[in-house]
Amino acid sequence: MPLTGQQIGMLRDAILDAFDVTSFDEMLLVELDKRREVISNRGDLRADVVRVIQVANMRGWVLKLIRAARITNPDNEKLYRTAEALAVTSTRDVSLDSINLEKIVRRGVPFLNPAQFRRHLGRLELQVCAIELDGLGYGSGVLVGPQHVLTNQHVIASANPTTQIECRFDFAASDDGAIISDGTTIRVESPPIDESPPSKDDPNLMAGDPTDDECDYALLKLAVDIGNVPAGSGNNTTAQPRGWVPLSTANVDPGDQIFVLQHPQDRNTLKLQPLRLTMGRVLELAGGGRRLRHDANTLPGSSGSPCFSASLSLVGLHHAGGDDRYAHAEFNQAIPLNKIMARLAQRLQGPEQRFWEGDPPALKPILE
Repeated sequence: MPLTGQQIGMLRDAILDAFDVTSFDEMLLVELDKRREVISNRGDLRADVVRVIQVANMRGWVLKLIRAARITNPDNEKLYRTAEALAVTSTRDVSLDSINLEKIVRRGVPFLNPAQFRRHLGRLELQVCAIELDGLGYGSGVLVGPQHVLTNQHVIASANPTTQIECRFDFAASDDGAIISDGTTIRVESPPIDESPPSKDDPNLMAGDPTDDECDYALLKLAVDIGNVPAGSGNNTTAQPRGWVPLSTANVDPGDQIFVLQHPQDRNTLKLQPLRLTMGRVLELAGGGRRLRHDANTLPGSSGSPCFSASLSLVGLHHAGGDDRYAHAEFNQAIPLNKIMARLAQRLQGPEQRFWEGDPPALKPILE
């Protein structure tokens, strides 16, 4: 997707707003294996940035450049808006107009600051992953601690002691479906720290409510402390730490907005797709309050996806849909996060006990 002159100017301004010469050089080298001084060495950062963009545009790696810049500095407003305009973000389809209210009719829905909302979404993209078993995608997951990933138990139910489970972060595509980042895979230590099966009656619950021990989650521990290291490759010292999604007891009510970040399956190849975002509303709390039903679109592969409130608090873990999910379903269904946390609080012992109480690493300014 070659950029126009106007788009090149937009990207130039965003990069200059987000980087100085040192951090720009390190981003190019570590994330893209490119050297600014080889591409352009005019002694002026503005001129060099323009030349780098022009070369990337001509040689077909300009979308990778935008993606690398965003991973390095996900909180920069200009970078986010540029990536959104050029369709290089999984959150590009979200319009704040669609969640604004003319009057206060639901007390739990906040007024949103657009800049803060975009920055938060940009960081969440770094914290959602695809779950792979022996190299095949089975579902989605969310980083909820320095090394802790939450997904559905049924996503990894087929694993045996020799199965290699990995989490793939930063798997992304442009608007036309072209892969611009294969992401980073991190091995999972086995077995899960804790897990809980779904109910045999999910999702319709015709035979009765699930129990408190049927929460369909698996808490995995990564072999690398990915939450505290720089985002992207992990080797770019100028990048922000990846961080993680804090666990909370935030609640949602029927009618409230809900967002699902996910790696759904492609209907034809059955392979997991790059990160996608859908939005909908909470329909009801079912199963004695142990299930959260919503109408955000999902597909097979979306199991284990995090569900967020309008304020982007984690409120649930998507796990099931209707009988014919490729065509139409009456509802999708998640496990309320507070039910998962209550069970974890009872079961975890030793160093893993209440791991979620630690704060994600503080963000540092890119330009010192």
